[in-house]
Amino acid sequence: MNLSFFKNLENNLKNMEVKREINGFIEELSNNFKEKAKNKTMNIEDIEKEYKLTYDSSCSLISKRNEILQKYAKGLENEEKLYYISYKNDFKDTYKILEFNNIGERNSFFLSKEELPKNISVDKVIKKVNNKFIIDEESTKDIMNKIEDSVKEIANKQNDELDKYREEDCLYQVVNLSLHGAYLQNKNNNVIFEEVDIPKDLKDVISNDYILRYKNGTYILEEKLTDDFFDSLVEINKKK
Repeated sequence: MNLSFFKNLENNLKNMEVKREINGFIEELSNNFKEKAKNKTMNIEDIEKEYKLTYDSSCSLISKRNEILQKYAKGLENEEKLYYISYKNDFKDTYKILEFNNIGERNSFFLSKEELPKNISVDKVIKKVNNKFIIDEESTKDIMNKIEDSVKEIANKQNDELDKYREEDCLYQVVNLSLHGAYLQNKNNNVIFEEVDIPKDLKDVISNDYILRYKNGTYILEEKLTDDFFDSLVEINKKK
């Protein structure tokens, strides 16, 4: 009897179950996010944190945001323009403004805090009324809802990509911590990728060069292997 066949089948079933759980989690996040949005206008940072996006996925989200802004601006009338707060320079206390018109042209410039509404923040849409900028709350909420609608597809694509790197019972070494996870190196093939689905209690204790094992759909710390690795570094330094 080929026992490896049953072992592979068991692992495949576990991976399918983990994937279903993650997809269900993304669906739940989406529903929770929409519920929050009823009471508060979310921003890009909220979205990135809520969905734990990798750096690459965050870049995809920004590209999608620009597409949404450009498309939204095409619905403007005559000489109207769409102004979007994309970034704040904390050192100069200035804000970067993306400007879109209804023929697809895009421009950017900076304005000081004094030139903007008092309660201004990143990801707000503003408009000019009597040569003065005011916050366009309706457009802000509409655009942020459109951005949130697109993030589910980005998050699902991200998870499908990460599934390719997750190997049952495989060892991974932490290369560097990232905003929502860590860059891991597969000890079998040396491939490095950004993983964001790391338990919070584990992420709080790991740092560079720690060794993890992917087991039953999650990461666990291999304390002895990690200690052995650091001990080997000490021995190498002693010999220098």
